[in-house]
Amino acid sequence: MGNGFKVTIAATILAVSGAIGAAVAADGEETIKMRVEHMKSGIAKPFGAIKSFVEKGEGSAADVAKNASMLSDAAKKIPDGFPDGTARGDFDEKMTRALPAIWEDWEDFEAKAQALADEAAKLATVAAGGDAAAIKAQFAMVGKNGCGACHKDYRGDKVK
Repeated sequence: MGNGFKVTIAATILAVSGAIGAAVAADGEETIKMRVEHMKSGIAKPFGAIKSFVEKGEGSAADVAKNASMLSDAAKKIPDGFPDGTARGDFDEKMTRALPAIWEDWEDFEAKAQALADEAAKLATVAAGGDAAAIKAQFAMVGKNGCGACHKDYRGDKVK
């Protein structure tokens, strides 16, 4: 095999590797964008509607039950939006707040997403009873054991 042939093979391997790396980066960016959108529309939106009921009396207990069910369903999908290689460090810290700790303790991350789903499901049940004080108490558990537990360990500070 001549040196020219070896150089051609090496160049081809580098080109293919570069293309694959670019594709992975593009896929990762797309995944992060989809993850952020899921967190906004699937998690923050129903959470915000529930919070409006708890803090301002807006909406009804039936609205809380509906939004809590939506929140529970969305929480179950959270781990799907976090494939390996989409953390801070893999991507710019302005693009993602996902800390590498997620993948260092994946089982705990999944458990915390499930805890959010479970607490939200409990809230849906409580809301069906219509007791505003019980709704408020269970909503606090959604924040503490669901959102807060995960964000404390796995979500970095927002960077402007």
